[in-house]
Amino acid sequence: MQLKQIMRLSLLTCALFIQTPYVSGQTNNSQYSLGTEFEKFLDWNKKTGISGQYFDEVTDETIRRLNITVDEYWHRVLVERKVYLLGEINDATAPYISSLLLYLDRKSDKIITLHIDSNGGNAYSGLGIYDAIQFLNSPIYTECDSLAASMAAVIFSCGQHGHRSVTKNARIMIHAPYAPNPKEKAIHDIQLLEKEIYKILSENTGKDIQTITQDCEKTLWLTGEDAIRYGIADVLHE
Repeated sequence: MQLKQIMRLSLLTCALFIQTPYVSGQTNNSQYSLGTEFEKFLDWNKKTGISGQYFDEVTDETIRRLNITVDEYWHRVLVERKVYLLGEINDATAPYISSLLLYLDRKSDKIITLHIDSNGGNAYSGLGIYDAIQFLNSPIYTECDSLAASMAAVIFSCGQHGHRSVTKNARIMIHAPYAPNPKEKAIHDIQLLEKEIYKILSENTGKDIQTITQDCEKTLWLTGEDAIRYGIADVLHE
């Protein structure tokens, strides 16, 4: 059995074969079992049609980047309700992140924290995450202690106002979107994409469209403190 398969089934092994939950405790005066919750998530994930290949690959890479155990990772996601957007935004990571957000929202309307460390990626994939966030009833807090660039900055800006946190030395970058392969995308599609992204940034920063357009066309880099002054972040996390 491959390592990623072992990682994916580790919690189920604890819950089903050992017959004791990996984690049990009190949450709002009720017992929870991380193993059982993980099983429910896998079942829901299959029903929604999220690719199992994407699920394994992105989970594996996220755990490697965080340098934690698979059990600790799923405890953070399913119990602490913390989702990690790390690395490139693409056709694999976008549905994965959307799946986690929608599942957590389905379970409860409590706060979900979206931690971002990403240089951006495919804008069309990123808009899929943006759309998922719009469906949520749960408040979304965003945080960045390293980098949120390009489409990742747009997603970061979607956090609940007052709860978008950055560190002093974090970097937020916005720029004009471009198609992954311009030869395959009509010019008017790029223009529509620009309008959509600039509208989102305008709504989330309080800046007018003209200012956003000018700043994106020249590519704007912001430190944590600059990001707060610009209106794309709210809180400096020490």
